[in-house]
Amino acid sequence: MSQELQTVPIRSSLTRPRLIAGAERELFLFLLLICTSLVFVLMSLPAAIAGVIIWSGGYWALREMAKGDPMMSKIFFRHIRYRPFYRARSSRTVIDQKKGKKKQCYS
Repeated sequence: MSQELQTVPIRSSLTRPRLIAGAERELFLFLLLICTSLVFVLMSLPAAIAGVIIWSGGYWALREMAKGDPMMSKIFFRHIRYRPFYRARSSRTVIDQKKGKKKQCYS
């Protein structure tokens, strides 16, 4: 048996961020949905102009975001879920795993 390490190629398609036209995929599709629904629901020339202006401004902002960090929205939403303050100590009660009841924690 050979002692050499086996090399496995890592495909770049599995490690690249999911972008559409240089913008984050989910946000780009959401922006496209909002702008097209604005245009097709109102069916007027001012709505079409407003939809194009909103889309071009939003697309520019999404591309700038993706240049900074291709996964910025996911990081932002994860940041929102964190609590603003974590205590240095745990709570005074501990949940008993077997009974599912709280009991006092003695220090």
